[in-house]
Amino acid sequence: MKNLLKCIFSIAIYSVLLVGIFALSKPISNYIVENVVYKKEVYPLEYNNYSKKSNFNYLQINSDFDTKNKTDLINNIYTIVDSGISEYSFYCSDEYINCLEDIKDVATDNELMTIINNFTNPYNSFNKLYVTTNTMGKITVKVEKLYTSDDINYLNDYMNNFLINNLNDSMSNREKIKTFHDYIINNTSYDKEKANEIKNNIHTENTLESHKATGVLKNHIALCSGYTDAMAIFLNKINVPNYKISTDSHIWNIVNLDNTWYHLDMTWDDPVLDTGREILIDEFMLITNNQLKEKNTGQHDYDATVYSEIATN
Repeated sequence: MKNLLKCIFSIAIYSVLLVGIFALSKPISNYIVENVVYKKEVYPLEYNNYSKKSNFNYLQINSDFDTKNKTDLINNIYTIVDSGISEYSFYCSDEYINCLEDIKDVATDNELMTIINNFTNPYNSFNKLYVTTNTMGKITVKVEKLYTSDDINYLNDYMNNFLINNLNDSMSNREKIKTFHDYIINNTSYDKEKANEIKNNIHTENTLESHKATGVLKNHIALCSGYTDAMAIFLNKINVPNYKISTDSHIWNIVNLDNTWYHLDMTWDDPVLDTGREILIDEFMLITNNQLKEKNTGQHDYDATVYSEIATN
């Protein structure tokens, strides 16, 4: 149950570097190095309809893939994930001596990979990310998406019907968000069983669904990442700037209204009481950074150097 209003956030993200094999779980292949001389050529990157192409304080789009330092490597991966492409290659600059060592550090940093997912459209976020290199400084990123095409079609149809049946042009964005916020809470239960399984390091076959927006809008049962993705997809539909923010144990939304960033946490607004009864509250609906700090929940202590847009409020 959501006792103490604690949410479990555990999405499967794997980063693999194939120069020797490094993985967050276990080796899945043998040593792979290509020793081929070729022209270093970067092809134009294609962006799908769900790409945000957004720059933030911590992450920026690097469309020319000029790679001279570790920050460029991080921004390159962010750009690739944001674009929605399934595979893309770029090259280390000749003067970037530590490039291959740095990409190993980047690709095996699970916290950093989660951050990259947080700033992208959920539809383009990844379940697994594979990074391979060779001795000529070529880096290839392969993306295994979290959401299938069937998932996206279902969610888009659901969202479009919701917009038609529940919203109108006279409503402010704040009113639209509150309408969706209340609808989700009234029609979704927190997945206590899956939360307990994760807490006890038990992962059943269908655990992933509760981490996704399909858990909320199809199964009507989800974990905090499902609540957060559902809200992010809705916010994208109504063209409100947003991204996700996470700690080691929780994830929620950051929303920009009238050039001000606010916290929005549907999971904590959907508590389960000790009696088992669920209630709807709006204590975490579009609140400022100072208001969140005053609540002192112990579950919202985020890295202000990463999510610095909200940290300035």
